[in-house]
Amino acid sequence: MTFTERWVRQGQRIGHGFLLLVFGLLMAGIASGQLHPQMLFQMRSSGSYLGLRLTDLDADRARELKLKEESGVEIVAVQEGAAAYQSGLRAGDVLLTYNGEKVLGVQQFVRLVSETPPDRRVAVSYWRGGSEKQVVVTTGAPRTVPTYDFVTAMRVTDVPSPMMLWRNVVLGFESASLGEQMEQAMGVKQGILIWAVEDNSPAQHAGLRAGDVLTGFCGHSIRSPREVGFVLQQLQSAVKPVSNNSQPGGSKSGSMNVNVMRDHKAVALSISLDGDEH
Repeated sequence: MTFTERWVRQGQRIGHGFLLLVFGLLMAGIASGQLHPQMLFQMRSSGSYLGLRLTDLDADRARELKLKEESGVEIVAVQEGAAAYQSGLRAGDVLLTYNGEKVLGVQQFVRLVSETPPDRRVAVSYWRGGSEKQVVVTTGAPRTVPTYDFVTAMRVTDVPSPMMLWRNVVLGFESASLGEQMEQAMGVKQGILIWAVEDNSPAQHAGLRAGDVLTGFCGHSIRSPREVGFVLQQLQSAVKPVSNNSQPGGSKSGSMNVNVMRDHKAVALSISLDGDEH
């Protein structure tokens, strides 16, 4: 199998894996109760639309607003011109009841609104400035463009971020590029982070460890994982069929000098592709 074919198959596996991850997170959210299935259907053109962005209240926020009890949902933003805006509701108000039903949380409130037909007059009580107030809201029709307000209704604290790892099959390690913040944290100007080292590989025999920052390879400064592969290709092209011939940036044939930063200290290693050299 060529390098291009291996790369295409790897990309396909990454793409399929990411889709499965997103689907799994949605299903896990529904199963745990953090994401109510009804909220997903807010993308459909059904029910009513008020034009609100909401958040649940915690005990500290309820005390800060001087609420009588820890219930209701706080308005974070109101879309100008929407039904809620026309009724006078504003950011900072806390919705207490909807059509006579006590508001317990964002998920429940979204469900109540979605089950209300458009153009209905609904009594809403809310908390503002230390007192309870009343207003009648005429519900509006949902927007024709699908919306994803169910995402903002949740308190999302963790979002998966894909990380690209490069596996060097010759030396036996996985690595990742460093951003500016990681370079500062590791005390280097450039390099790649060693993410994992395979057992019984040339990298392990040389003493390379996960967490090392590889900064130089065979006399070349390394700024991305791909550059290690490029240097290896150059070395293979330059090899002559003469025993014990010297290699650029290395010692005798098959041995390659590697510079790493470990615990903010520079460490020099030698990687050998020969089984008898460690």
